[in-house]
Amino acid sequence: MTVPDESTDRVECARCGSSCDWQECEEWDCEDGYREEDWGDDVVANMYTVVCETCQGYGGWHRCMSSPEWCEANPLPGREDVPRGTLEWKEK
Repeated sequence: MTVPDESTDRVECARCGSSCDWQECEEWDCEDGYREEDWGDDVVANMYTVVCETCQGYGGWHRCMSSPEWCEANPLPGREDVPRGTLEWKEK
């Protein structure tokens, strides 16, 4: 997963061309892409910071703002085989 530079790039759905929005990671213990794990025993806590498996350390992901039904039914010309969720970065 690549996170674009929001100041210079615009993120679009590569299938339908709709804008994309940032979705914060909803994993209950994820904070800015990381979470803490206790690798200790019942007596001693050994807390380690690890990368969140859900967002891979990014704290979230971009998603197409169109409904799944609209995106699937309205691909850009020549993009019929591009799966929903594929992103495209364009300069502003």
